[in-house]
Amino acid sequence: MGSDLDIAAAMPGRNVLVTGGTGFVGLNLLRRLSAMGARVHVLTRPQSRLERVRDIGADLEVRVADLGDERSLAQVFDKSAPDFVFHLATPRGNDAMAWRRLTEFNVQAALHLTGQLMRAPQTRLVVAGSSLEYGPNAAPHRETDALSPVTWHGVGKAAADMIYGRAAATQALNINRLRLFHVYGPWESAHRLLPVAIRAAFSGRPVPFTASPIRRDWIYVEDVVDVLLAAAISPVQGEAFNIGSGAEFSNEDIVAAVEESTGRRIVLSHGAYQSSPSDAEHRCADIGKARMQLGWRPRHDLASGVAETIKWYRNRPDVWDGDETDKPHHV
Repeated sequence: MGSDLDIAAAMPGRNVLVTGGTGFVGLNLLRRLSAMGARVHVLTRPQSRLERVRDIGADLEVRVADLGDERSLAQVFDKSAPDFVFHLATPRGNDAMAWRRLTEFNVQAALHLTGQLMRAPQTRLVVAGSSLEYGPNAAPHRETDALSPVTWHGVGKAAADMIYGRAAATQALNINRLRLFHVYGPWESAHRLLPVAIRAAFSGRPVPFTASPIRRDWIYVEDVVDVLLAAAISPVQGEAFNIGSGAEFSNEDIVAAVEESTGRRIVLSHGAYQSSPSDAEHRCADIGKARMQLGWRPRHDLASGVAETIKWYRNRPDVWDGDETDKPHHV
Protein backbone atom coordinates (compact mmCIF):
# COMPACT_ATOMS: atom_id res chain seq x y z
CA MET A 1 0.00 0.00 0.00
CA GLY A 2 1.52 3.27 -1.10
CA SER A 3 0.61 5.22 2.07
CA ASP A 4 2.28 2.86 4.59
CA LEU A 5 4.97 5.39 5.50
CA ASP A 6 2.42 8.19 5.88
CA ILE A 7 0.30 6.05 8.20
CA ALA A 8 3.30 5.03 10.29
CA ALA A 9 4.19 8.70 10.74
CA ALA A 10 0.62 9.84 11.44
CA MET A 11 -0.39 7.48 14.26
CA PRO A 12 2.29 7.56 17.01
CA GLY A 13 1.08 9.60 19.97
CA ARG A 14 -2.27 10.46 18.37
CA ASN A 15 -5.55 9.95 20.21
CA VAL A 16 -7.68 7.36 18.45
CA LEU A 17 -11.22 6.37 19.48
CA VAL A 18 -12.60 3.04 18.26
CA THR A 19 -16.22 1.97 18.63
CA GLY A 20 -16.88 -1.76 18.43
CA GLY A 21 -13.29 -2.44 19.46
CA THR A 22 -14.11 -5.76 21.12
CA GLY A 23 -15.66 -7.08 17.91
CA PHE A 24 -14.06 -8.92 15.00
CA VAL A 25 -12.61 -6.09 12.91
CA GLY A 26 -12.10 -3.89 15.96
CA LEU A 27 -9.81 -6.37 17.71
CA ASN A 28 -7.55 -6.48 14.68
CA LEU A 29 -7.54 -2.68 14.34
CA LEU A 30 -6.80 -2.12 18.05
CA ARG A 31 -3.76 -4.36 17.90
CA ARG A 32 -2.41 -2.57 14.83
CA LEU A 33 -2.96 0.88 16.34
CA SER A 34 -1.30 -0.11 19.61
CA ALA A 35 1.70 -1.54 17.75
CA MET A 36 2.00 1.76 15.85
CA GLY A 37 2.19 3.77 19.06
CA ALA A 38 -1.25 5.43 19.00
CA ARG A 39 -3.03 6.34 22.21
CA VAL A 40 -6.05 4.09 21.80
CA HIS A 41 -9.44 4.65 23.43
CA VAL A 42 -12.02 1.93 22.94
CA LEU A 43 -15.71 2.75 23.41
CA THR A 44 -17.59 -0.24 24.78
CA ARG A 45 -20.90 -1.17 26.28
CA PRO A 46 -21.00 -2.46 29.88
CA GLN A 47 -21.58 -6.03 28.64
CA SER A 48 -18.66 -6.06 26.18
CA ARG A 49 -16.06 -8.84 26.47
CA LEU A 50 -13.13 -6.83 27.76
CA GLU A 51 -10.97 -9.91 28.32
CA ARG A 52 -10.37 -9.89 24.57
CA VAL A 53 -8.50 -6.56 24.75
CA ARG A 54 -6.56 -6.96 28.01
CA ASP A 55 -3.45 -8.24 26.26
CA ILE A 56 -3.18 -5.24 23.98
CA GLY A 57 -1.21 -3.01 26.34
CA ALA A 58 -1.27 -0.44 29.09
CA ASP A 59 -1.84 2.35 26.58
CA LEU A 60 -5.42 1.19 25.95
CA GLU A 61 -8.12 3.31 27.60
CA VAL A 62 -11.56 1.72 27.97
CA ARG A 63 -14.47 4.18 27.73
CA VAL A 64 -17.89 2.82 28.64
CA ALA A 65 -20.74 4.62 26.89
CA ASP A 66 -23.82 4.11 24.76
CA LEU A 67 -23.77 5.48 21.21
CA GLY A 68 -27.50 6.05 21.58
CA ASP A 69 -26.87 8.44 24.49
CA GLU A 70 -25.58 11.72 23.11
CA ARG A 71 -24.52 13.06 26.51
CA SER A 72 -22.38 10.05 27.41
CA LEU A 73 -20.80 10.07 23.95
CA ALA A 74 -19.93 13.76 24.35
CA GLN A 75 -18.20 12.93 27.64
CA VAL A 76 -16.12 10.26 25.89
CA PHE A 77 -15.09 12.75 23.19
CA ASP A 78 -14.16 15.31 25.84
CA LYS A 79 -12.01 12.79 27.74
CA SER A 80 -10.32 11.20 24.72
CA ALA A 81 -10.00 14.30 22.46
CA PRO A 82 -9.70 12.02 19.43
CA ASP A 83 -7.74 12.93 16.35
CA PHE A 84 -9.25 9.91 14.58
CA VAL A 85 -12.46 7.96 15.21
CA PHE A 86 -13.14 4.54 13.73
CA HIS A 87 -16.80 3.60 13.99
CA LEU A 88 -17.00 -0.20 13.78
CA ALA A 89 -19.79 -0.93 16.25
CA THR A 90 -22.81 -2.67 14.77
CA PRO A 91 -25.76 -4.46 16.34
CA ARG A 92 -26.41 -8.13 15.76
CA GLY A 93 -29.69 -9.95 15.63
CA ASN A 94 -32.25 -11.61 13.43
CA ASP A 95 -33.84 -9.13 11.04
CA ALA A 96 -37.36 -10.38 11.76
CA MET A 97 -36.98 -9.95 15.52
CA ALA A 98 -34.58 -7.00 15.84
CA TRP A 99 -35.40 -4.80 12.83
CA ARG A 100 -36.20 -1.71 14.90
CA ARG A 101 -33.06 -2.02 17.04
CA LEU A 102 -30.90 -2.57 13.95
CA THR A 103 -32.23 0.62 12.35
CA GLU A 104 -32.32 2.82 15.45
CA PHE A 105 -28.78 1.96 16.47
CA ASN A 106 -27.25 2.88 13.12
CA VAL A 107 -29.24 6.09 12.70
CA GLN A 108 -28.71 7.31 16.27
CA ALA A 109 -24.99 6.54 16.11
CA ALA A 110 -24.71 8.51 12.85
CA LEU A 111 -26.57 11.52 14.28
CA HIS A 112 -24.59 11.53 17.51
CA LEU A 113 -21.16 10.97 15.94
CA THR A 114 -21.69 13.68 13.34
CA GLY A 115 -22.86 15.95 16.16
CA GLN A 116 -19.57 15.42 17.97
CA LEU A 117 -17.61 16.16 14.81
CA MET A 118 -19.44 19.46 14.54
CA ARG A 119 -18.02 20.26 17.99
CA ALA A 120 -14.54 19.12 16.92
CA PRO A 121 -14.38 19.54 13.12
CA GLN A 122 -10.66 18.69 12.99
CA THR A 123 -11.46 15.09 14.05
CA ARG A 124 -11.48 12.52 11.26
CA LEU A 125 -14.13 9.79 11.24
CA VAL A 126 -13.98 6.51 9.31
CA VAL A 127 -17.23 4.54 9.25
CA ALA A 128 -17.51 0.81 8.54
CA GLY A 129 -20.57 0.29 6.38
CA SER A 130 -21.74 -2.84 4.58
CA SER A 131 -22.14 -4.30 1.12
CA LEU A 132 -25.72 -5.03 2.20
CA GLU A 133 -26.49 -1.37 1.57
CA TYR A 134 -26.71 -2.42 -2.08
CA GLY A 135 -29.39 -4.59 -3.62
CA PRO A 136 -28.71 -7.73 -5.67
CA ASN A 137 -26.61 -7.15 -8.78
CA ALA A 138 -24.85 -9.57 -11.12
CA ALA A 139 -22.23 -6.94 -11.99
CA PRO A 140 -19.62 -5.65 -9.51
CA HIS A 141 -21.06 -2.94 -7.29
CA ARG A 142 -19.86 0.62 -7.80
CA GLU A 143 -20.18 3.45 -5.32
CA THR A 144 -22.52 5.21 -7.76
CA ASP A 145 -25.03 2.33 -7.59
CA ALA A 146 -28.31 3.11 -5.84
CA LEU A 147 -28.61 1.94 -2.24
CA SER A 148 -31.47 -0.55 -2.24
CA PRO A 149 -31.01 -2.94 0.70
CA VAL A 150 -33.15 -6.07 1.11
CA THR A 151 -32.37 -6.63 4.82
CA TRP A 152 -32.97 -4.48 7.88
CA HIS A 153 -29.25 -4.61 8.62
CA GLY A 154 -28.69 -3.09 5.18
CA VAL A 155 -31.47 -0.55 5.71
CA GLY A 156 -29.87 0.68 8.94
CA LYS A 157 -26.43 0.92 7.35
CA ALA A 158 -27.78 2.68 4.24
CA ALA A 159 -29.73 5.21 6.31
CA ALA A 160 -26.63 5.96 8.36
CA ASP A 161 -24.53 6.24 5.20
CA MET A 162 -26.84 8.95 3.89
CA ILE A 163 -26.55 10.88 7.16
CA TYR A 164 -22.75 10.72 7.11
CA GLY A 165 -22.59 11.67 3.45
CA ARG A 166 -24.91 14.62 3.82
CA ALA A 167 -23.21 15.85 7.01
CA ALA A 168 -19.81 15.67 5.34
CA ALA A 169 -21.06 17.61 2.31
CA THR A 170 -22.97 20.35 4.13
CA GLN A 171 -20.80 20.79 7.24
CA ALA A 172 -17.39 20.08 5.67
CA LEU A 173 -16.79 17.24 8.13
CA ASN A 174 -13.94 14.76 7.67
CA ILE A 175 -15.88 11.52 7.17
CA ASN A 176 -15.06 8.59 4.91
CA ARG A 177 -17.40 5.59 4.65
CA LEU A 178 -16.13 2.12 3.79
CA ARG A 179 -18.71 -0.33 2.48
CA LEU A 180 -17.15 -3.58 3.62
CA PHE A 181 -17.87 -6.78 1.73
CA HIS A 182 -17.41 -10.22 3.35
CA VAL A 183 -14.58 -9.78 5.87
CA TYR A 184 -12.86 -12.87 7.28
CA GLY A 185 -9.81 -13.69 9.39
CA PRO A 186 -8.62 -13.84 13.02
CA TRP A 187 -11.25 -13.11 15.69
CA GLU A 188 -14.14 -13.78 13.31
CA SER A 189 -17.34 -14.97 15.00
CA ALA A 190 -17.15 -18.73 15.58
CA HIS A 191 -20.44 -19.53 13.84
CA ARG A 192 -19.53 -17.99 10.48
CA LEU A 193 -18.59 -20.16 7.53
CA LEU A 194 -14.80 -20.02 7.59
CA PRO A 195 -14.34 -20.78 11.32
CA VAL A 196 -16.93 -23.57 11.01
CA ALA A 197 -15.05 -25.03 8.03
CA ILE A 198 -11.69 -24.83 9.83
CA ARG A 199 -13.04 -26.66 12.86
CA ALA A 200 -14.72 -29.21 10.60
CA ALA A 201 -11.41 -29.92 8.87
CA PHE A 202 -9.92 -31.04 12.18
CA SER A 203 -13.02 -32.57 13.81
CA GLY A 204 -14.50 -34.42 10.84
CA ARG A 205 -17.96 -32.96 11.44
CA PRO A 206 -19.97 -31.92 8.36
CA VAL A 207 -20.41 -28.29 7.38
CA PRO A 208 -24.08 -27.29 6.88
CA PHE A 209 -24.81 -25.32 3.72
CA THR A 210 -27.78 -23.24 2.67
CA ALA A 211 -30.02 -24.53 -0.10
CA SER A 212 -29.26 -21.85 -2.72
CA PRO A 213 -26.01 -20.98 -4.51
CA ILE A 214 -24.21 -18.12 -2.75
CA ARG A 215 -21.24 -16.10 -3.94
CA ARG A 216 -19.55 -13.29 -2.04
CA ASP A 217 -16.54 -11.02 -2.24
CA TRP A 218 -14.24 -12.24 0.57
CA ILE A 219 -11.68 -9.76 1.94
CA TYR A 220 -9.04 -10.57 4.57
CA VAL A 221 -9.30 -8.53 7.77
CA GLU A 222 -5.72 -7.23 7.71
CA ASP A 223 -6.42 -5.72 4.30
CA VAL A 224 -9.47 -4.03 5.85
CA VAL A 225 -7.30 -2.64 8.66
CA ASP A 226 -4.93 -1.27 5.99
CA VAL A 227 -7.71 0.64 4.27
CA LEU A 228 -9.29 1.88 7.52
CA LEU A 229 -5.99 3.56 8.32
CA ALA A 230 -5.54 4.83 4.76
CA ALA A 231 -9.03 6.37 4.79
CA ALA A 232 -8.30 8.10 8.09
CA ILE A 233 -5.23 10.01 6.92
CA SER A 234 -6.24 10.54 3.29
CA PRO A 235 -6.66 14.11 2.02
CA VAL A 236 -9.74 12.74 0.23
CA GLN A 237 -12.67 13.15 2.64
CA GLY A 238 -16.46 12.90 2.47
CA GLU A 239 -16.42 9.84 0.20
CA ALA A 240 -17.79 6.29 0.14
CA PHE A 241 -15.56 3.39 -0.91
CA ASN A 242 -16.24 -0.25 -1.68
CA ILE A 243 -13.84 -2.53 0.18
CA GLY A 244 -13.49 -6.07 -1.09
CA SER A 245 -11.10 -8.24 -3.06
CA GLY A 246 -12.72 -7.51 -6.42
CA ALA A 247 -13.52 -11.20 -6.89
CA GLU A 248 -16.36 -13.41 -5.70
CA PHE A 249 -16.24 -16.92 -4.30
CA SER A 250 -18.83 -19.57 -3.52
CA ASN A 251 -19.13 -21.31 -0.17
CA GLU A 252 -17.68 -24.37 -1.88
CA ASP A 253 -14.65 -22.31 -2.90
CA ILE A 254 -14.07 -21.38 0.75
CA VAL A 255 -14.27 -24.98 1.89
CA ALA A 256 -11.91 -26.02 -0.90
CA ALA A 257 -9.40 -23.38 0.22
CA VAL A 258 -9.52 -24.79 3.77
CA GLU A 259 -9.06 -28.31 2.44
CA GLU A 260 -6.08 -27.20 0.35
CA SER A 261 -4.43 -25.43 3.28
CA THR A 262 -5.03 -28.18 5.86
CA GLY A 263 -4.71 -31.20 3.61
CA ARG A 264 -7.96 -32.55 5.10
CA ARG A 265 -11.25 -33.38 3.46
CA ILE A 266 -14.42 -31.63 4.68
CA VAL A 267 -17.87 -33.22 4.50
CA LEU A 268 -20.64 -30.92 3.25
CA SER A 269 -24.30 -31.08 4.19
CA HIS A 270 -26.05 -29.32 1.29
CA GLY A 271 -29.49 -27.84 1.88
CA ALA A 272 -29.24 -28.03 5.66
CA TYR A 273 -30.66 -24.51 5.91
CA GLN A 274 -32.94 -22.34 3.81
CA SER A 275 -31.49 -19.24 2.20
CA SER A 276 -31.80 -15.84 3.87
CA PRO A 277 -32.56 -12.43 2.30
CA SER A 278 -28.86 -11.50 2.36
CA ASP A 279 -27.88 -14.54 0.29
CA ALA A 280 -27.23 -13.77 -3.37
CA GLU A 281 -25.85 -15.59 -6.37
CA HIS A 282 -23.49 -12.66 -6.96
CA ARG A 283 -21.98 -10.03 -4.65
CA CYS A 284 -18.74 -8.41 -5.73
CA ALA A 285 -17.03 -5.05 -5.20
CA ASP A 286 -15.59 -2.76 -7.81
CA ILE A 287 -12.60 -1.48 -5.81
CA GLY A 288 -11.24 0.90 -8.43
CA LYS A 289 -12.16 4.02 -6.48
CA ALA A 290 -10.34 2.89 -3.30
CA ARG A 291 -7.33 1.96 -5.41
CA MET A 292 -7.21 5.31 -7.20
CA GLN A 293 -8.14 7.70 -4.37
CA LEU A 294 -6.77 5.92 -1.28
CA GLY A 295 -3.81 4.13 -2.86
CA TRP A 296 -5.07 0.84 -1.43
CA ARG A 297 -5.27 -2.65 -2.81
CA PRO A 298 -5.59 -6.01 -0.98
CA ARG A 299 -2.31 -7.68 -0.08
CA HIS A 300 -3.88 -11.14 0.34
CA ASP A 301 -5.59 -13.42 -2.13
CA LEU A 302 -8.07 -16.02 -0.86
CA ALA A 303 -5.49 -18.80 -0.48
CA SER A 304 -3.05 -16.71 1.58
CA GLY A 305 -5.79 -15.16 3.71
CA VAL A 306 -7.31 -18.53 4.54
CA ALA A 307 -3.85 -19.94 5.32
CA GLU A 308 -3.13 -17.04 7.69
CA THR A 309 -6.48 -17.56 9.41
CA ILE A 310 -5.83 -21.28 9.91
CA LYS A 311 -2.39 -20.50 11.33
CA TRP A 312 -3.99 -18.10 13.82
CA TYR A 313 -6.56 -20.69 14.88
CA ARG A 314 -3.87 -23.30 15.43
CA ASN A 315 -2.10 -20.91 17.80
CA ARG A 316 -5.29 -19.97 19.69
CA PRO A 317 -6.80 -23.07 21.34
CA ASP A 318 -8.94 -20.80 23.50
CA VAL A 319 -11.14 -19.89 20.51
CA TRP A 320 -11.91 -23.45 19.46
CA ASP A 321 -15.01 -23.75 21.64
CA GLY A 322 -18.43 -23.51 20.01
CA ASP A 323 -20.79 -25.76 18.13
CA GLU A 324 -19.62 -26.68 14.65
CA THR A 325 -23.22 -27.36 13.65
CA ASP A 326 -24.22 -23.70 14.07
CA LYS A 327 -25.53 -22.08 10.92
CA PRO A 328 -22.86 -19.87 9.36
CA HIS A 329 -23.77 -16.22 9.95
CA HIS A 330 -23.38 -13.95 6.94
CA VAL A 331 -22.96 -10.20 7.37
